[in-house]
Amino acid sequence: TGIYLWLMGKKQVRFYVIGYGFYFIGVLLNNLLFYRQIEANFFTIHGGEIGIFLEAFFLSLALGDKYRTEK
Repeated sequence: TGIYLWLMGKKQVRFYVIGYGFYFIGVLLNNLLFYRQIEANFFTIHGGEIGIFLEAFFLSLALGDKYRTEK
């Protein structure tokens, strides 16, 4: 839904889509490592943590954007 709304011109959802995209990629890397589909390195071991950090960062940007547009 977020991608659809972003493509329809709603610029407010861009931070949500990017944030959840990073979270999805981080969890995907973590799961691929768990099932031994990819080799272990820093990004695959800490993929979930990095994804959650980037998600929180982009959601805070979304909150700031919402505050700025409401003001």
